Amino acid sequence: MGGNEISVTIPSEVGNMIQLHKLDFSSNRLVGQIPKQLGKLTSLTSLTLNGNQLSGDIPLELGLLAELGYLDLSANRLSKLIPKNLGELRKWHHLNLSNNQFSQEISIQIGKLVQLSKLDLSHNSLGGKIPSEICNLESLEYMNLSQNKLSGPIPSCFRRMHGLSSIDVSYNELQGSIPHSKAFQNATIEAFQVNKELCGDVIGLPPCEALTSNKGSVQIHKKGKTM
Repeated sequence: MGGNEISVTIPSEVGNMIQLHKLDFSSNRLVGQIPKQLGKLTSLTSLTLNGNQLSGDIPLELGLLAELGYLDLSANRLSKLIPKNLGELRKWHHLNLSNNQFSQEISIQIGKLVQLSKLDLSHNSLGGKIPSEICNLESLEYMNLSQNKLSGPIPSCFRRMHGLSSIDVSYNELQGSIPHSKAFQNATIEAFQVNKELCGDVIGLPPCEALTSNKGSVQIHKKGKTM
């Protein structure tokens, strides 16, 4: 049912189709909230609601969909928190929540999604640090955290994620050295641009030694003025 001009709310009666495996309402004009009755679709493996005007939060009932492996809620108006119980969905391999209005921090529960290969949380208002638990995603190949309000260092544990091949952490408030991993070392400057103070062996980023040296010079200069 994707790619039409459906402009109503998702009917709660959809939850009665308990044998449904895939549900696609993408690229319509759906409004209102995601009905909690979708949590009854225990056979659902794929849920695609991207490209609509859905608002509110993700219902906790979606955390009951134990067979769900593919979830795309991107390009909506969803806000508030990303439910922590979504970390219990161990069969997830694709999670796209980009282009919404999610805030708060990335839950450490995300580290439980060990089958996840694609993670896109870009273009939201997520704050705080990137949790080190994200390094438990040993199957992760693609990660996009750009256009948020993430701060602090990038966890060094990314160096053990050998399957990770594509990353984007641009337009945040990150600082410190980038991890010594293939995905980060092979990325272009566009994947790191507009952050607070990142450094490392990527063309366009300053070497970390230079930043350390410059900070030392500034501190000495300040002491001289104070005296």
